[in-house]
Amino acid sequence: MKNVSPVFPLLIAIAFTLAGCATLSPGFTEPEVKVMGLKLLPAQQGEIAPRLGVQLSISNPNNVDLSVKGMSYSIDLDGFSLLSGVRADIPTFKAYSETPLELSLSADVVQMVRLVRALTEKPTNKPLEYEFNAKLDTGRMRPAIRISEKGSVTLDSL
Repeated sequence: MKNVSPVFPLLIAIAFTLAGCATLSPGFTEPEVKVMGLKLLPAQQGEIAPRLGVQLSISNPNNVDLSVKGMSYSIDLDGFSLLSGVRADIPTFKAYSETPLELSLSADVVQMVRLVRALTEKPTNKPLEYEFNAKLDTGRMRPAIRISEKGSVTLDSL
């Protein structure tokens, strides 16, 4: 029998571990997000860009609680990457429950200027497309969960 490198068994063990992690939650359904409201937050000292608060409802359609270490998120409006933020203190999303969550987002001033310029060329009754994206960090050994909500709003409704 040939000499087997000591690295080979380690690689096999890692492969089996990764395969096991992928099947830890068969039938797992990604959480759903609903944008429930938006509000302008007070500016902090030295900030020129507005901050926005977004109220969400996160629905966990699984039979187990979902613990999240942190979250990064963004809102695009009509294709412009307008708002983004991060948060570490995320509540546990209980099984078969909806959890309200409020996030703070910072605006990208350059993207805001580009959006305003684009809006001046757009009919006011034409809807604007929005997209909320979030990456939920569930820990080191599990892959991140990505959630998204898309929709449209009119300038009149804003």
